[in-house]
Amino acid sequence: PAANNFVQLASNLDKAKNHSLYLFVKNALQGQDRWFGPDVRIRIMSVTIDDGATIMASTLAPKRLLAYWDSIGEGVRVNGDQGDDLKTNDAKVTWAFSLAFAINAELSLVAWGAQGYSVGGAGNTPPLWNA
Repeated sequence: PAANNFVQLASNLDKAKNHSLYLFVKNALQGQDRWFGPDVRIRIMSVTIDDGATIMASTLAPKRLLAYWDSIGEGVRVNGDQGDDLKTNDAKVTWAFSLAFAINAELSLVAWGAQGYSVGGAGNTPPLWNA
């Protein structure tokens, strides 16, 4: 959705039960500006909840995992070659998510195709040392 659009994520939830929301960027087009471009991010401007409902902070896993990676960690073509980055790429199925789950850790995944310590990556991403 474009900026300023309202996106309803759920409705008529049972207020007597706890509900969770998990957001992440699954993938992005390799060729677009993914470092400075405004289209490759989740930006939450506000949250509205039903009258009488409450929001609670989530419980974080006890460990932290920071993974720096290239196109493999970004999940490039894990769903085969379907001719479109949005169909073929999926960071969620890479080993970083599996490892984080296995060791009960919160994951921060920084993975951009072709990015290395001294070379920039796809979509205008800077070298790792300068990211």
